[in-house]
Amino acid sequence: MALALASAGAAWANLGPQPGFGFDVLRKGETIGRHEIAFKALPDGGLAVDVSIRLKVKFAFITVYRYEHDNREVWRNGRLVALNSATNNNGTDLSVEAQWVDGGYRIVTGAGETVDVSAPDGLLATSYWHPATPDQDRLINTQTGAVMDVTITGRGPDAVAAPADQAKQRIEATRYHLSGPDLAFDLWYDADRCLAKIAFQVKRDGSTIVYRPTRRPVAPVQDDLAQHPLIGHCIDPKEQETHAS
Repeated sequence: MALALASAGAAWANLGPQPGFGFDVLRKGETIGRHEIAFKALPDGGLAVDVSIRLKVKFAFITVYRYEHDNREVWRNGRLVALNSATNNNGTDLSVEAQWVDGGYRIVTGAGETVDVSAPDGLLATSYWHPATPDQDRLINTQTGAVMDVTITGRGPDAVAAPADQAKQRIEATRYHLSGPDLAFDLWYDADRCLAKIAFQVKRDGSTIVYRPTRRPVAPVQDDLAQHPLIGHCIDPKEQETHAS
């Protein structure tokens, strides 16, 4: 499955840049990689979401930690219907395949474990782009396939720096704290519930990882993506017009 996902990701990359979110990932103030979330409207009205994370920590020019993660989600009628991921966590390979089946999900991991999870209303994943993320109490872990109980609490208004290519310098956002089994993140969403920033602390060494936004979704006004109910609200109309001209 990891090979299939990698091939699909390569095919998508050949289409050129897709509208989505981009983040530089910083550790102790230094860039260690990128996190990209790309969106594509599907002919049947669905939405495909590709997540790509590439991190590399070096010490004295030697790579001491490497993390690679690819995740594809397919959404139809407002519900997550398929999730496939492949992860290389510093040499440890993990994979997840989840499918919507009869009011829930059948989740298969790279270790050969199969779990059926009841979720009549569907579940979100730990990709964090979805505007309803702050309202959730369960999430599918895209790295392990575990369905985790989580607590997400609002921390109040907290503006973040806007990507350099935007006219405004700050994004008015609300900060949320997410906690769960072996998981603690701070997430920032703007007034439209569009993902603006991520931060967390690494347990192993206490360092803080910060996702600094570098781009936000851009698409022509007439594009199906700009009209899509799940992500269209995150596309600035002014950016759409500029992109289309």
